Amino acid sequence: MKELFGNEKFRRMVFFIMVGILLIGLITAISKSGSETLSDYAEKNPEIAYAQTDNSWKDAYTSQPQE
Repeated sequence: MKELFGNEKFRRMVFFIMVGILLIGLITAISKSGSETLSDYAEKNPEIAYAQTDNSWKDAYTSQPQE
């Protein structure tokens, strides 16, 4: 085991793997930082999110025919 950690190629490989994981995590954090979740959208636009308007899409699916 001591020989393995003393090996320069092994240390370099572990270093590059860790740098790759760090870069992927950084890119993921940056891409998610400005995104808006569905809950955020519903808080900002409750009429649209919960269909509270007069001409809701839910009205198109009524089971009783309109007279």
